[in-house]
Amino acid sequence: MRLIRRKGNKQEILTEHLDEACHFLDRLIGLLKYKDIDTEKALLFQGCNSVHTIGMRFSIDVIFLDGSGKVLKVYPSMRPGRIMFLPVFSARSVIEAKEGFADRHRIKKGDVLCWDEA
Repeated sequence: MRLIRRKGNKQEILTEHLDEACHFLDRLIGLLKYKDIDTEKALLFQGCNSVHTIGMRFSIDVIFLDGSGKVLKVYPSMRPGRIMFLPVFSARSVIEAKEGFADRHRIKKGDVLCWDEA
């Protein structure tokens, strides 16, 4: 899938490498199965408002979205071994990516992100 940022009438492709954690086991394992990932890879969790990095081997950026894809909160550089105790209650999905992804693509609160199968 592609991850896209919508800016007015223009769209910007952020990555062509967005995977979705659809099944229970995929959601449970997430990025834990990787020793490292490509800087442009990202993983989408729908129906999610909290994350952890226990067992993770690298730092990640965590992007929380509401039901319309609007960015609610960006946690850059979440280190391994962390638990996010306070969920983002209004979040409906989360994108996890390698550390630096959000900064490199200038993702900030209020941006609207969407994804497609292209």
